[in-house]
Amino acid sequence: MLPLPSADGKITAEQIRQYTAAHFADGNAEHIVQPGMVYLSQPTEVGTIYDKGELSAIWQVCQAFELKLYVDGARLGNSFAAEGANVFLPDLARMTSAFSIGGTKLGALFGEALVINDSALKKDFRYMIKQRGGMLAKGRLLGIQFETLFEDGLYDEIGRHAVKQAQRIAEGIQARGYQLFAQSPTNQVFAILPKELLKALSQEFGYAFWQAYDEQNDVVRFCTSWATPPEMVTALLDGIRKK
Repeated sequence: MLPLPSADGKITAEQIRQYTAAHFADGNAEHIVQPGMVYLSQPTEVGTIYDKGELSAIWQVCQAFELKLYVDGARLGNSFAAEGANVFLPDLARMTSAFSIGGTKLGALFGEALVINDSALKKDFRYMIKQRGGMLAKGRLLGIQFETLFEDGLYDEIGRHAVKQAQRIAEGIQARGYQLFAQSPTNQVFAILPKELLKALSQEFGYAFWQAYDEQNDVVRFCTSWATPPEMVTALLDGIRKK
């Protein structure tokens, strides 16, 4: 794993180009890990999304250096529903070596769909599934879920609902005088809230501690999903008193 720094959860084509070029220009390159694949998440861990221009630029760098490009789409349906989104399935099929379509976070009981675009990766993939313990005897249970999710726009509807509720939370938090830690257009909301307020909220609502902000405040993450009732969002915002 070769992590690249990021302020907004995203890495850039130029970062990848500089890092890879420096690696192969190093006379001692064989002593360190060789870059072989770029791994992106869409959306990122802080809820931001790559646009088509950013993805295209990264794909071009990957081709120039013969790197594979994989996009983790565990929350992919939420990126499709985000305001300003312009990367959809046809774009991922055209500008990645492989990508996943999330099921677990988008209403399925379990499972992710892996889409392999690079023919070189397809040849022995079933061996890898079998030998690494990933082949289910009743694999149709996975397929049926995705067949259902992709009927009648259900997958998109699920994403839209989650994102709509998250944006209600984000807008409500700001309207009450508090700041967001990250600008996320997806179903994740990162808020800076007083520790005392969070202690009270924890009696009725679930959230994830992200990091300490200062002595009085913490950064927490609220996540919404297909199962988030609008009434619950209203109750949460009622519990966040004005600053």
